[in-house]
Amino acid sequence: MPFDAANLSSTTGLIDRLVAMGVHPVPPQVVAEHKDKVVRDFSYSMHGRGLVRDGVAMWRAVHIYKNIEALERPRKHIGPSTEVSAAPQPIIRLARQVSNNLKESEFEIEWFYTDPVLNAICGGQRACLGIWDRGQVIAIAEHEGYVPVPAVSEGTGKKLWQRCVRFLWQ
Repeated sequence: MPFDAANLSSTTGLIDRLVAMGVHPVPPQVVAEHKDKVVRDFSYSMHGRGLVRDGVAMWRAVHIYKNIEALERPRKHIGPSTEVSAAPQPIIRLARQVSNNLKESEFEIEWFYTDPVLNAICGGQRACLGIWDRGQVIAIAEHEGYVPVPAVSEGTGKKLWQRCVRFLWQ
């Protein structure tokens, strides 16, 4: 039986509704660790440290409602001065699936110069559907054969991007 959003109460939490349709969001711990790592990496240079310290370089967000085109052409919607790349097709397909099944859901893109994060928003709740950089998936919600990306703290001696690539291509 296909998923029918009408069968779930609108008061049911966003994560429960996503799980009911077979989408398991990227865990908040993975998102938080990724954001910390991006800021840390950016702060290695003196210029980057200064921008972070002065509050110029920070995580920003734009509410894109149901506009999936913003994932395909982010500079048109976010601004030409950012280094935000278009979302990879798996993240765009997942956003369309969520948009079609949860009619009242909307989307938000967060970014820190690069490495955008796509969140689904519904009923005041937020859940991460994916993270990408330069057109490559860094993390994506588990769905239809995709597996979740391990947390940064799950030490394997490899960098986050190396673990992500290994999981995506297995």
